[in-house]
Amino acid sequence: SVVNSVRQKARLMAEKSRGGNVQPPPPMPWVQSVWVFSGAFLTLLLLSALSAAFTDSTGYSIVLGPFGALMTLQYGLTPAPASQPRNALYGQVISLSIALVVNLFMPAGWIRVPFTTALAIATMCKMGITHPPAGAAAAIFASSNKFDGVYFALMLVGNLMAISTAILINNLNDKKQYPMYYAFVKEGTKDRIVNGLECVLPYFKRRKLEREQEMRDE
Repeated sequence: SVVNSVRQKARLMAEKSRGGNVQPPPPMPWVQSVWVFSGAFLTLLLLSALSAAFTDSTGYSIVLGPFGALMTLQYGLTPAPASQPRNALYGQVISLSIALVVNLFMPAGWIRVPFTTALAIATMCKMGITHPPAGAAAAIFASSNKFDGVYFALMLVGNLMAISTAILINNLNDKKQYPMYYAFVKEGTKDRIVNGLECVLPYFKRRKLEREQEMRDE
């Protein structure tokens, strides 16, 4: 019956709410913690200086809020999928694009930020490019109509700089590696592109030979 189903669901939720038997990870050693501090500090220092330079010259700035979350991922959770360049760049592009498009059609108000952020997060999850800082960036962009394509471009520049810095700093550490992968184009997609080119290129070569023959005949 419906009542029994509700009771069973409630018991299951209560059991799950108690938590599993998994133990939390151990604390990070002091040396590695100092390394995290150094990486996050130096990267944010560069981004802050770059943002100040843009502000002085153009009036635009890099939105630094999401980069705090990015530093946590790149230096504190370095092997995590959400930390990898693929997720960082694709996640930002998708989330900021969604935010800018929603801003065009939905007036600023209390519903726009949660709607835009939820849509960006769900889209990233569906595409396998989940990136928490990108969700934060979508919320910030949805909060005001001042954000435009220039801010979008500056966010991507900041992410490229952060990724480059993280590659340098993390790989100076003997116990870290970054990134774990790039995979901007998955193997299956690569194969489809190659197969498509193999089918298309002979056609273009044949057309070129035919045109050359026509020119000789003339």
